[in-house]
Amino acid sequence: MALRPGGNRGSWRALTGALAALALAAVPAPACAAQIAADRAFMVGAWTDNGDCADAATLADDGRFATANGAQGLWHMEAGRLTMTGSSTMILQVTPVDRNTIAVVNPDGTRGRSTRCGDRAGRSPLRSRPRSDPAFLAGRWTDNGDCAAAVQFDLGGRFATHDGAAGRWTLNGDRLTMSGDSATLTIQIVPIDRNAMNVVNADGSLGRSTRC
Repeated sequence: MALRPGGNRGSWRALTGALAALALAAVPAPACAAQIAADRAFMVGAWTDNGDCADAATLADDGRFATANGAQGLWHMEAGRLTMTGSSTMILQVTPVDRNTIAVVNPDGTRGRSTRCGDRAGRSPLRSRPRSDPAFLAGRWTDNGDCAAAVQFDLGGRFATHDGAAGRWTLNGDRLTMSGDSATLTIQIVPIDRNAMNVVNADGSLGRSTRC
């Protein structure tokens, strides 16, 4: 299912049964916006573009997002770029207006505004999820649906790929570090359920892995 740009401005656009994205009414960015960093900590919370917090989208501090109609996915913020991924990806340019307002440039170049719903911090629509712990990660995982190309994670801290590469892995919170003979890689994992997880790669790109 793909993201569908367009639609009515002034609403969070939902993918049919899956993902939602921002579509916002035009607004210029003020000169004082640069005084507030558009970083991950700033974006955590619930946001609406029509003043109705019952229709807000929640960006959780564990890297997940959810909309009021039940769509969920993974989000990442870097250098003012908000990436939202479910079965497809949308990238928005975000500029803070103040602590509770953002100006947004959508992928089609339209500009908009969204406001924070400060009273929704304890009422996230996100479903419960497994913990990021060694017991969750142990097993075989693939990022393309091909279990012949899976990576095996052992509870003893060893990993092995289908092509013979191997090394050690550690999990610190949601940060998975894999160390081989010549390189070390750290990524963020976000469990969806017992058999699926979203991933923020070292370069900031987003992906999804499923258990074999």
